[in-house]
Amino acid sequence: MDPLQYVHFLASVFVVLVLLRAASRSCFAPPLKPFVKCGQQALSIFTSGMVLSYIGGMVFDHRGTGALTQIAVNGVTFALLFAIAYGVAWFKAAPWKRAVS
Repeated sequence: MDPLQYVHFLASVFVVLVLLRAASRSCFAPPLKPFVKCGQQALSIFTSGMVLSYIGGMVFDHRGTGALTQIAVNGVTFALLFAIAYGVAWFKAAPWKRAVS
């Protein structure tokens, strides 16, 4: 990598960190919690998104690519990804292994 590219990368990282530090409180607002949960379960969301993208493509092949179809496919996909993120988080927490007191 060229030294100037490296310096540009480091400067970009610095700018992003400064902007994120200023907006860190807004990242945990209640409407954004599903997105934060998806970020915490990134691998599961990525693999599920790959499968859902193929399914969405099949829906587009059969139903067309009109605006309503796109809104429906994207809405269902977002809902499924949010549900998967919360389900994986619940499964990783293993609530059935907790001792009953």
